[in-house]
Amino acid sequence: MSYYPTGAFIAGGTGYLWQTHETIPDGYRRYTDVPVATANIIALPVGVFVESPWEKQVYRGEPVPPTYTAQPPLP
Repeated sequence: MSYYPTGAFIAGGTGYLWQTHETIPDGYRRYTDVPVATANIIALPVGVFVESPWEKQVYRGEPVPPTYTAQPPLP
């Protein structure tokens, strides 16, 4: 059995407070991205202090559980 690193890395914040949820289908995402982007642009002065680009934050990678093959399941 093999163990893999988490793929996490440390970087600064983006300043964005909201993002479109990944479960929304791509066809509908084009309609939800516009209000979410507009809300992020309006809230950016606040977001710079909440999600500060000058503070270190950990971004997690894709979790890979211990496995023999490390291949994702087929659809």
